[in-house]
Amino acid sequence: EQNTALEDFKDCIPVNKASDEQLKFINEFAINNKPLPIINPLLDTAGKVFVSMPMNHDKCADVDIIREGIDRGIRNTGNEPYFLDKDAHNMNITVKMIDEISSCKFLVADFTTHNAGVYYEAGYARALGKTVIHTCKKDDFQGLHFDVRQIQTLSWSNSDELADSLSKQIIASGLGVKNQ
Repeated sequence: EQNTALEDFKDCIPVNKASDEQLKFINEFAINNKPLPIINPLLDTAGKVFVSMPMNHDKCADVDIIREGIDRGIRNTGNEPYFLDKDAHNMNITVKMIDEISSCKFLVADFTTHNAGVYYEAGYARALGKTVIHTCKKDDFQGLHFDVRQIQTLSWSNSDELADSLSKQIIASGLGVKNQ
């Protein structure tokens, strides 16, 4: 019966760029009276794009390539990236990460080197109903966990390819803020 309600709701939207996942999230609030998550506008990520990626140069030789490609790809759409490791704070890192993901506009997760933290952060954002865009270096794609491999993932070979494909995906998802 909930699927019928979702389909009815979907038909009410004249131009629907929302994904089924986003519509199910809205349905939870509208039909099941689920409380809305509280977004703190004072947090650093309010309205920004949380970037989840490997950040340890000893474990991932591509940290700088990933950071540069994602940063450029997000900025090309008029959005602003948020990198937790570049934010000075005096909080427990897990508490800070959970707060910032809760307040972000959407999340970009790069699964290169299969960092467990990236899987955790992407799953947490998805559980909150956030849009999560997956990226992964082509050489590491086959190592993606089975459950994640079922989700569309942008594969890349260099920072230019990452920036370009990410910008296109953000725009196609209706998440860009400037006219393209």
